Amino acid sequence: MKKSQVNKCEKIAAHYGRDTQEFQSISELFELGEVLSRRPGQRGQTWKGKLLDEMADVTIMIQQLRLLYDISDDDFDEKVTEKLNRQLERIKNRG
Repeated sequence: MKKSQVNKCEKIAAHYGRDTQEFQSISELFELGEVLSRRPGQRGQTWKGKLLDEMADVTIMIQQLRLLYDISDDDFDEKVTEKLNRQLERIKNRG
């Protein structure tokens, strides 16, 4: 995420606070799930636009949670790398 976007997330997170943004995160995750649950035959250009909207919302909320819980870029990146490597190892072992 660009520094200017992170700065905006900081302002929003500080304004609303942890409890409100935790609840908002749950809401945004649910909305992403709703879009993804649409049947494949219903996935046209309108669906793709909705998917993009919800992906952006979830990304913004994840950034705010990182700020609210003081999760550093290094810690976050390390955890993402760990999870990616673990999944690739599972794929490798299962053929």
